[in-house]
Amino acid sequence: MSRHHGRARLATLAASVGAAVAIAALGSAGTAMASITCASPGFGSGATAQTPAQAIWLPAGAWGAHTECSSFPSVTYTGTSAGAGLNEFGNVTGKLNPEEDPTAFKSATGIKDKAGQVLDWYVASDDPPTTGELDNAIVASGDKNGNFEEITIPVLQDPIALAFSLPTGCLIPSGSALDLDGQTLAQLWEGTNPPEPATNDPGGIPAQGGYGVATWGALLTQLGYTSTATNPPTEPGTFFDAGGAKGCNQAITLQVRSNYAGISYDLKNYLNLDTNDLYYNTTSKQYATQNVWTGYITDAPVWPGTVATTGNSKSSLEVQDTAKNPGSVGFTITPDVVNKSNGGFTNQATASTFGSSESHQIVYALVQNNVALVTKDVAEGISPPAKTYADPVQTGTQIGNCETDKLLPGDKSPPYSYTDSWYGVTAEDPNVGVDDTSANWYSICGISYDLVWKHYNAGGLFSSEAGAGIASSVKDLFKYITGEAGQTAIKAGYYTAVPASSLWKSHIKLAVEAITG
Repeated sequence: MSRHHGRARLATLAASVGAAVAIAALGSAGTAMASITCASPGFGSGATAQTPAQAIWLPAGAWGAHTECSSFPSVTYTGTSAGAGLNEFGNVTGKLNPEEDPTAFKSATGIKDKAGQVLDWYVASDDPPTTGELDNAIVASGDKNGNFEEITIPVLQDPIALAFSLPTGCLIPSGSALDLDGQTLAQLWEGTNPPEPATNDPGGIPAQGGYGVATWGALLTQLGYTSTATNPPTEPGTFFDAGGAKGCNQAITLQVRSNYAGISYDLKNYLNLDTNDLYYNTTSKQYATQNVWTGYITDAPVWPGTVATTGNSKSSLEVQDTAKNPGSVGFTITPDVVNKSNGGFTNQATASTFGSSESHQIVYALVQNNVALVTKDVAEGISPPAKTYADPVQTGTQIGNCETDKLLPGDKSPPYSYTDSWYGVTAEDPNVGVDDTSANWYSICGISYDLVWKHYNAGGLFSSEAGAGIASSVKDLFKYITGEAGQTAIKAGYYTAVPASSLWKSHIKLAVEAITG
């Protein structure tokens, strides 16, 4: 599979300041084994997709209940962006950029590095560094021996929800779900582009049902809805159009992140996989391997269609803009989509006036998870199975509905060594409903990573004394985060643990154990 990476992550585009998760040093260690001398205070920053998870992990009642540190450290996490996190550790330029975390950079009490600045202890990204970017980090750390200074640690899976904010005057039955099939999902994010079959490009949503290209009426028609004069509509599969400028003839507004964000990389990578599966060649008996999305698989704010980016510097802000702007479609992690402070989307169409907007319906979509099987059977003239749709938030007792027990095609090949790049490993699978039938799994699931230093006393990092204490704190924290307690705790935040295979566990354990002063 062809993969493209956004190398030129500009710090100015990642300069937004996310919510800081500040945890005070409260009391003594939470276990009888508390005997390790650890440093404090510390800082972390990066992907805003991890902000809710860090808020779950860092308190005294969580990490503090499992720490072996003799005195529980305080750590503050600031959600900036994945691009900002990578840039701080020198993955982009080969130079450390502590100013990417404004909370740490302005701290009067933080531990300073050898350059006299407060550098984060770890950074987060949903788009792991490539081999070249790991090399850049080695240069940034000041390690003259090239001793793999930066280590990538997978810490969670984050389901990515599609948030729909219907136009005022364009209604589906209240309390109903919105089922989004693979083809419509792919076309939705192409905007108004026409189809180009020669390049395996399905194009945008075509004009249909009396509605123009990429309008809400065309979208609902393609999803199988029929127009009704009943206001509000009550029959399943119908929609009411009040007409005029605010009705279903309104163009769809695509809300996306304004900065370099790993969650954008995740969605575009999924769209690439999804679109491939929409084209099955009955002669070669193979699916397509190239489509329009191969040129967009990057965390940069670049899309094939017209998009709205103003104010969308964080996952939470993007979903807020989606909720308060009728006619919008956005994407975000599950903890942000269900958060009432961001609009409070559910899997049922609900009236909303969030952000003082006019009353309109909001809903997050259920997404098809057996795209290839349906496509193949249709192409070969076989009666296809019914399309199946999964909820990103919860199915039964499974919260954060990503598959964990069975490795999927994209996550079967983690790096050969824990020191290598995780780039290209993905938990996304448009056909997870076929690849694992044990449950109705959700298909758009990104993997989020934290980056740490192997040697905290490397040439450009911290002094030997400071490095030893910091390494002890970081190792202690990540033993908790990647252990059973930390991986279980994030279910409360609508995340999913990393895949539970022995190979993944071995890699992660070795990575954490390698952290030294």
